[in-house]
Amino acid sequence: MKVDRYLRGELDETKLYSIMNYALTKHTDILEEAGCETTVFPQLRIRWNPDDPQDKRNIIPDMGLGFLLVDGRLILQGGAELKKATERMRDQPDPSVLQRDSDVIISVTQAGVQASDQIKAAIKSGMLPSDKKITWIVMIGPYFILKRWNPFTADELQTRGHRPNDSGEVKAAEALKKSKESRANIKETMYRLGTPEAAIALHNYITKGGVF
Repeated sequence: MKVDRYLRGELDETKLYSIMNYALTKHTDILEEAGCETTVFPQLRIRWNPDDPQDKRNIIPDMGLGFLLVDGRLILQGGAELKKATERMRDQPDPSVLQRDSDVIISVTQAGVQASDQIKAAIKSGMLPSDKKITWIVMIGPYFILKRWNPFTADELQTRGHRPNDSGEVKAAEALKKSKESRANIKETMYRLGTPEAAIALHNYITKGGVF
């Protein structure tokens, strides 16, 4: 099992990308036979401010899920932001345990900030609708949640939460502050890749999409 092998070695993001891409592609290949043309777009580059030619900033989801139309346009139905596993995950504990784990909460918070920026950029680029709730995969190691965002206001669409030049310590401190302010564990259902529950969740996410 790829998840087992990943957790025995160095816990980096690179190998995790391959594992998640493999899992998503397995589902899309099966669904393609039923007429579903959902495609995985790894490391998708999206302009942060597409209306300003001088603004060269890009937002890069680890994975986008969507459709390449006949005219060449790309329409998204969802995406994923991944972070490396925490040491606590090596024993593959039940997801409910990790929903209360401080390191996992911080990683989920950090990934959620980046996912939020990715959704905003996709909306401004016409890849996602602006008036719908959007669900994104937020994955820490082999564990993931499906996190939903309400429609953004015009001001929120222009506000970028993740600053690439921040140090890891600054990002962690900000994430810890946000998680403490929320006074809550991870509320969303958490899944572990490689389980039937995770397979069903991914299958439903791909078939139904993350736009509501």
